[in-house]
Amino acid sequence: MTVEAAGRSETARAALTPRYVQQVALLGVTAVIFGRSIAPALRGAREGLDKVIGYADLWGGLASYLFGFIGLSAVIVELMLTFREKRFSVVYRVGATVLGLTVVSLVAPAFREPLPERASMVVALASGLVAVFASYEAMAVARTRALGVLLVTAGVAALLHLGATVLAWHAGEHALYRAAAVARMLATGSVLFDTIALLTGFAWLTTRSSTATVWGARAALFLACVLAWGAARGGPHNGSPLWQIVTYRAVERLLAPPPPYVWTPYRYVLETCAPLLGLVAVSARGQIPAVIGALALALVARPTTDVPLSALALTLAALSTPLAARDDRGMWAVLMANSGQRTAFGPNSP
Repeated sequence: MTVEAAGRSETARAALTPRYVQQVALLGVTAVIFGRSIAPALRGAREGLDKVIGYADLWGGLASYLFGFIGLSAVIVELMLTFREKRFSVVYRVGATVLGLTVVSLVAPAFREPLPERASMVVALASGLVAVFASYEAMAVARTRALGVLLVTAGVAALLHLGATVLAWHAGEHALYRAAAVARMLATGSVLFDTIALLTGFAWLTTRSSTATVWGARAALFLACVLAWGAARGGPHNGSPLWQIVTYRAVERLLAPPPPYVWTPYRYVLETCAPLLGLVAVSARGQIPAVIGALALALVARPTTDVPLSALALTLAALSTPLAARDDRGMWAVLMANSGQRTAFGPNSP
């Protein structure tokens, strides 16, 4: 390595933005895979799995609590950074601060006991709105335009799911058939926007320069289809293979009512694909850490933001993206680091 290349690499490392968003996203993906899916699905699936269930519960619970605690701290830090960033509009700074503080104040008590229904609805509304507001600031900059599209579609999907949930509850209380049908239509719209969000994330990953990231996204989609096929075949039947039963029970936990007018195995694909793509995103190389962290968080948040950790994930993704869009120092640091690595192997290195 030449002296010039070494100096450029040192400068790049010194200029890199904090990687906490990427690390928090990894905790979020782990919490979804183990805490919300695998650990509950293993209970009662077969006999003789006590040790496996114990490890899954340990990892799921640990990741969930760490993600909740560190995620709340990260949201508070980014609220302060957002409020003092003069390049944002006043409307966004004030709106993001109010909505972010609402999420923090409601998610924090969820560590002790489940939130009341009204509090869950408020936190879902606040997280969905902050994602929509942040998408405008993200799409104003070219390098985060795709992530801005993902945020607005994820936010709209969350808001439609919230509307469907509230309307379905009202229809059930008053025996209103038409209202129940409208609720299912809103849920169908939520699935549509959720699909667009996942396709946007998949397209972004498959257009990176890293071959590992491109093939990792393709492998994630293929594996998601295999798992969805297994879940559809496994169902509640005791005679199915263990992996099909566990996959079915894990995915069913992620499907929130009301049921949309959508083929159920297709919803299985969405729910299995999201955390796998999030895992690929959080492990991507040569990208701004805040960008890939926000991408992974938006993917694993899902439209069910009435779940506190999902609302926290979407809020953190929404706040991180506009900050990363304005972080010219972080972008040039990544470019310099990649350029320094190529120089070390010669000017004609790939």
